[in-house]
Amino acid sequence: ERAKIKSVSELLSSDLKWAKTEAIRTNQDVTVTFTNGANGAWSYDISPTVPAKNVAGASYSDFSVISMNNTFVGSDTSFEPVRGRAQAGSTTFTSANYSIDVRVSVLGRIRICSTTGLTGIEAC
Repeated sequence: ERAKIKSVSELLSSDLKWAKTEAIRTNQDVTVTFTNGANGAWSYDISPTVPAKNVAGASYSDFSVISMNNTFVGSDTSFEPVRGRAQAGSTTFTSANYSIDVRVSVLGRIRICSTTGLTGIEAC
């Protein structure tokens, strides 16, 4: 459980950093869309605005003991191509004993923190 929650939060952090870099490299917006479905199912996908093609992401099927909630307006965030700025928000991954936030600032800074004192993750 501990390893899975750390793994999914690090995966999202890495994917968000990739999306920011890709937006700057290709000079186009890159959007990360978060989806919550029935029975705790969730996923996130990363798509360049043009052409709309998923290039990365993760889902509940990969991390079935972990739930996901996010604070992004409209359940997505886009990285701008000029400076990599983004819509601020966070995604919280929760298991039976742990909770980890992956936060994105308006300047595009991405960080991981724990509200439950998980060893090896900075406190929120």
